[in-house]
Amino acid sequence: MWTARPVWAILLTVLATFVAAFSSAVALVVPASLPLWQRVVAGCATALVAVGLVVLWRRHLVRRPWSGVALSWSWRALGHSLLGIGVAAAAILAAQTACVAVDACAWVPLSSAGIPLSTILVSTFISAVLVQGFPEELLWRGNLTDLLGRRWGPGVVLLVTSVAFGMLHLVSNGSQDGVGEHVLYVIMATALGFACGAARLRTGSTWAAVGVHGGFHLAKGLVPAQPEHLAVLLAAWTVTLVVGGLALLLVRRPTRSRSHATADRP
Repeated sequence: MWTARPVWAILLTVLATFVAAFSSAVALVVPASLPLWQRVVAGCATALVAVGLVVLWRRHLVRRPWSGVALSWSWRALGHSLLGIGVAAAAILAAQTACVAVDACAWVPLSSAGIPLSTILVSTFISAVLVQGFPEELLWRGNLTDLLGRRWGPGVVLLVTSVAFGMLHLVSNGSQDGVGEHVLYVIMATALGFACGAARLRTGSTWAAVGVHGGFHLAKGLVPAQPEHLAVLLAAWTVTLVVGGLALLLVRRPTRSRSHATADRP
């Protein structure tokens, strides 16, 4: 089908990302005074829009099984998600700590906003996971990675999806100012896409990519740092995300002994 061809698949993924992002507008701008359950409903709606788009795409346009998006429900999925969260949180905290050490950032207490802690926690989770991590990774590291993997090798798919995901952020507003910061923001988003793709490739599960993406925003939201020089913080995030992605790809899994492997043979 034409929607499975690389160029069209990437363009449609970009379009689907904007559609899901539009549906998340309510979750992103609702005032903090709204009841928490309304914020949860708004975030869940965003995730459901992404799921609906992928289901329609795979069922009616490319006729591929849902299993290709690698989002099975199991205890292993929980482990993969936690692995991704841990890698992303370590990367972001390392970057922000380094920036604070060179006076490029300053730590910001969560209580400084005057918002109840429960509201902060729920709102951060909604934005990090339901609005951004889950729907975007379902589209990019789930559906698109599966479609491109039918034509290209894993390395090429990882490179293409990372660059395309980064270029998507040309229209994102991350408080950047000037051409230099906009370029660094795109490069940082590419590094985030690389770390997410590495998690998907390493584990075979899109839940690991959701964990990396969600963990990135959770760490930023729950351990915030106010940048004095945004360019330095963006560069630091880029470096640590790339290091985290490379660690996922290069660290070898433990192997069983030869006697165990022989005993498993029929």
